[in-house]
Amino acid sequence: MSRNYTVRTKIERPVSEVFNAIVSREILKRYFAGDSSGDLEAGQTIIWSWPEAGEYPVLVKKVEANKLIELGLNSKVWTKSEDDSYKVLVRLEF
Repeated sequence: MSRNYTVRTKIERPVSEVFNAIVSREILKRYFAGDSSGDLEAGQTIIWSWPEAGEYPVLVKKVEANKLIELGLNSKVWTKSEDDSYKVLVRLEF
């Protein structure tokens, strides 16, 4: 069974600033994750970590400057599923 969810929000900042805040390790860890093993670069697997929740891998599938970021997650690794593992695609469009 496939599930699709769409969440939209508007951030009152320039697109390039918001894009860089997500792609840049140093900026991302100020707002979202406690730490990140690196900047988001297509083809890389990085680790996001939170002191209270642990470390989780993120596969960076696509990065198109100021347009698109696609991330792949595995539910089993992210401990969100005790049953079957399933793939999650996070698509951020700018």
